[in-house]
Amino acid sequence: MLATILNRLCTSLQGRLVLDSRSNNQWKENAFVFNFPNGACTGLFQNAGFIKQMLGHQYREKPCAVLPGAITRTDYPLKVAYPNIPVLPYGEFRGRAMANYIGIRDPAACFAVDFVVNPKN
Repeated sequence: MLATILNRLCTSLQGRLVLDSRSNNQWKENAFVFNFPNGACTGLFQNAGFIKQMLGHQYREKPCAVLPGAITRTDYPLKVAYPNIPVLPYGEFRGRAMANYIGIRDPAACFAVDFVVNPKN
C-alpha cells in the first residue's frame, strides 16, 4: 500500500473508491465505484477499520482525523473486512481512493492498492 496524505483528513471530506478488475490479461477500469458523499474520515473507518493499524501514529480517533504524511507498507498481512461493500468476485484488483473537501476539486489524500481476492480456506 502506498498512501500520500496532503492535508489533515477530517469529517468535512467526501471520498471515492474506484476498483479495477483484471480479466483476460486486461484491466477493466471502474469495475466497482463507491462514493462516500460526506464524512470521509468517519466513513473510512466504519467501512475499513483495519486501516487504523496501517496508519499507526497518523490516526486520531476523537475527533476523527488522519494527519498529513506518506505511508508505505509492503507485504503487510491484514484481515480485511468491509461491512458495507459487497463481496467481490475472485480475482486480481487494483484500487484508488481519493478524498477531497466538499466543494473543492483538488484531492486532500490519495491511496493506491493492488490486491487479490482468493476463495476462503
